[in-house]
Amino acid sequence: MKTIILVRHSRATKIMLKIEDIDRPLVEDGIEDAYKMSSWMKKNKHLPDLFITSPAVRAYGTAMVFARTLDYQLNKIKINKKLYECGVDGFLDVISSIKDEYDTVILFGHNPDITQAAYNFARDFVDDLPTTGIVAIDFNVLSWEEITTSKGTIKFVKRP
Repeated sequence: MKTIILVRHSRATKIMLKIEDIDRPLVEDGIEDAYKMSSWMKKNKHLPDLFITSPAVRAYGTAMVFARTLDYQLNKIKINKKLYECGVDGFLDVISSIKDEYDTVILFGHNPDITQAAYNFARDFVDDLPTTGIVAIDFNVLSWEEITTSKGTIKFVKRP
């Protein structure tokens, strides 16, 4: 059994003329939502083996809050540029390259890509993932490479 936990980054500053999109930081409410959602995950024992995030400041910032709350070492968070403006194919590339020693992986990304990935991976996902929204999907497979051809079952959906 493999589980993917998809997290849309928390709320960030609006697009600003002098700041590139990739460098937009989280706003205070977004940080609070990240703590609230990660605390819920800890309370309910949804503990990932591996963290992978987009290189965007807002996604990495969200991943850092989750890592602190879930007692995951910050220096072990993997940054993968395929999770930034990548489409579903980027998610598939990242997932298929995960070592099979990991059973539960949390991925931090952006809309519309992360919602489209949830549609692609889960049989019953029909919603739009809000900022700091989480969807966990279970797959009855032994290898991450098998996920490209299989559909999973929603384990939980959580909104802030």
